[in-house]
Amino acid sequence: MAEEILRQAVREEGIPHIRIASAGVMGLEGSEACLNARIVARHHGLDLSSHRARRLTAGMVHEADLILVMEKHHRKSVLSGWPSASGKTVLLKAFGPNAPGGEVADPVGRDLDFTETCFDELHAEIRRILPEIRKRAREKRALFSLLRG
Repeated sequence: MAEEILRQAVREEGIPHIRIASAGVMGLEGSEACLNARIVARHHGLDLSSHRARRLTAGMVHEADLILVMEKHHRKSVLSGWPSASGKTVLLKAFGPNAPGGEVADPVGRDLDFTETCFDELHAEIRRILPEIRKRAREKRALFSLLRG
């Protein structure tokens, strides 16, 4: 859900030069988003029907400028495989200004109401971090332009 919420927010805000990808440290490669996530997302105008789980790879970690994770154990898993990613691997709720701290619980295996609450939490957090995402996109683009000369 977080990937699609962020993708929609970036599109609506017109933030250029952002690639968004979702990958996990657990889960079954190729599995669909859980049914409740698909239902809740659809209710909010997002389509998760083509989403398929994939495992985080060294290439993804290397290419990423920012890795947002939902839970502390996700960050620990990323850093156990790629210690060099510590500076760019952050809990979503610890990222950017006015960060409330804490974790976003995984809705897999939970009921529809819990999944809706999770969606709302993700939506609010992603809206909160959009100014920081915009700032980083501008800085990255400026750096890229300077490097290209």
